[in-house]
Amino acid sequence: MVRFNDSVPIRNNYFQQLSVNASSGAYVGKNRRKGYDVLQYEPDGGTQGARVSLAPKIRYVYHYDASLTGTARWVLLAKWDDPSIDEMLDGAKLNTRLVNVMATADYIYIASTTRTAGWIVDLDGTILNNNASTLTFEYSDNAGFTATAITDGTDTGGATMGVTLGNVTIDSVPAEGTWVSRSLEDLNPANNIFPVDAHAKTEPFYWGRLDVSAVLDNVEIEQLIALDPEIAKGTTDGTGGAAKEDGEYAFLMDDDVGGVVAVSTDSGTPKLNVTWWKRSYA
Repeated sequence: MVRFNDSVPIRNNYFQQLSVNASSGAYVGKNRRKGYDVLQYEPDGGTQGARVSLAPKIRYVYHYDASLTGTARWVLLAKWDDPSIDEMLDGAKLNTRLVNVMATADYIYIASTTRTAGWIVDLDGTILNNNASTLTFEYSDNAGFTATAITDGTDTGGATMGVTLGNVTIDSVPAEGTWVSRSLEDLNPANNIFPVDAHAKTEPFYWGRLDVSAVLDNVEIEQLIALDPEIAKGTTDGTGGAAKEDGEYAFLMDDDVGGVVAVSTDSGTPKLNVTWWKRSYA
């Protein structure tokens, strides 16, 4: 039973269920429900448990399209309150964030308020890339942007962004102080051409950017879920608390929580029941 030691009443709740992969498999997750501030979850799989982690909040996602001119190059795919990052009340996914023919001079820029270990990438299964192309990643540091290795779970047959759902994970997450929080204005990656959104331009974030080795087909990003920088699987030390089978857990969330991420504690594949609670402050 969910109880809170304050007088704020419950206004609404929303249920979702995750099919969790074995510990050797990919992370799955759900983005935070917009306007909801309490997360409750429980594994539902007999004797199987799960490691459950909170997802860092993504603030902005841009497609930097070098074929365009001026500020139009910064095509806003999503920001902190869009459903691809923060799901709408009706549960609908965002179906309008088309990345038009990403070329080798283009980037996908992702801003967060903390470092991340990568992302769960959810693509529209009817609009996927079929061209052979490799995804690469760079992070913001004191010198600008620096490359580091990633494992691309969206790759199929050498074509990145070719599957509906996959994890893009950073092989070795740069340490705090190496991956640093900076503003786009300070980084200046596009020679004094910046997004129209003043906060995206001037506020410091942990920026990451994805590039491709060859031109992609159109792809449609439906959702992104960030992975905690110290997320771990199995019995490895790190974030992702062990949720006992049929145990019930509930947390108040601050503004930096973007969602919930899970993987099995072992070879089992349990379900994870997730309930979002909205409290009324009126």
